[in-house]
Amino acid sequence: MTLSAVVPPTSPLRRYWRDQALWTTIADVFAILAALTLPWSATLPAIFVLLWLGAVAWVMDLRAYGRLLKQPICYLPFALVGLALVGTLWSDASWSTRLYAISPTLKLLVLPGLFYHFARLPRGMWVFVAFLASCAVLMVVSWIVALDPSLTLKPPDEPGRHGIFVKNYIA
Repeated sequence: MTLSAVVPPTSPLRRYWRDQALWTTIADVFAILAALTLPWSATLPAIFVLLWLGAVAWVMDLRAYGRLLKQPICYLPFALVGLALVGTLWSDASWSTRLYAISPTLKLLVLPGLFYHFARLPRGMWVFVAFLASCAVLMVVSWIVALDPSLTLKPPDEPGRHGIFVKNYIA
């Protein structure tokens, strides 16, 4: 009996499950999709960022990430979140309202993960280009909607919908 008859072949699913290059590419695609959808949606970027975090966590070298967290570039996001937490201490609002108020600053904690992921890979510029292209397309569409407000996706009875294709006037 040969050794190949005793050892079962590795299934393709198991091979893909542990393929770091594949998961790194998947993480890059999720980061690019998050950047593409950021100007257009509020929900899709959150979904893609969570998927990106999962893909990065799957192939993360914890020692390298720990070394990165000790560098000064990672101090600022943690310092700003800490400052926001300290800023809630003298508020008269309820704790649920205080914690809700700091939720936008919690998004800064994604930055060390981005630093870790794209410091090792050459595709970081793709995320920037995707975001820039998406913003440019949204600007063109907004100008078109400003000229013809009937092309908007917003309800016709909503006030202030001129020139706004998606989201709201703040975006």
